[in-house]
Amino acid sequence: MASPNVLGLTWLAQYFNVPAQYFALFGVLFYLFIATLLLLKGLALWRAARMEKKVWFWCILIINTMGILDIIFLLTHREENNTSMDVKF
Repeated sequence: MASPNVLGLTWLAQYFNVPAQYFALFGVLFYLFIATLLLLKGLALWRAARMEKKVWFWCILIINTMGILDIIFLLTHREENNTSMDVKF
């Protein structure tokens, strides 16, 4: 019996002799990982732009480090963000 086509990875499941259900779990975890990376990148870019850190903004935007650069920026610049900024609407 052929295994179901989960995310188009049936050939990979057959190659490694792994049930296709595990690849479905991998797909869910993969999309959760991507959503987390986008959230981190968005937060880091927003904070860098608000704090006028142009070099950090462009580095975070251009360099894809799987969230490592985003986390470094967020952790190293968290105290500077506590300063009140006047926001005009």
